[in-house]
Amino acid sequence: MLLSPFYHPRRVSRVIILSRDPERESIKALVAIGAVAHALEGPVDASQLRGVDVLVNTLGGAVTNEIKNQYATAALEAGVKVYMPSAFGA
Repeated sequence: MLLSPFYHPRRVSRVIILSRDPERESIKALVAIGAVAHALEGPVDASQLRGVDVLVNTLGGAVTNEIKNQYATAALEAGVKVYMPSAFGA
């Protein structure tokens, strides 16, 4: 299971996925159970994250620290309540 039952799209008001590749099978599987996927093109800004409570960054090691910091800054500016950096991922 990709999401714990507590964060399952049917238990929260909405799950938004920002992805460089929203056509990936793993993203489609989340969309099939209620998530909304958006293609992420270019740098992220706070307007893309307004109304988001939890942001899980899964960008991984292939992305520079500068880009990771852009996400953290945008999350802070947008009022995201919980931000999990990619360092906590796989």
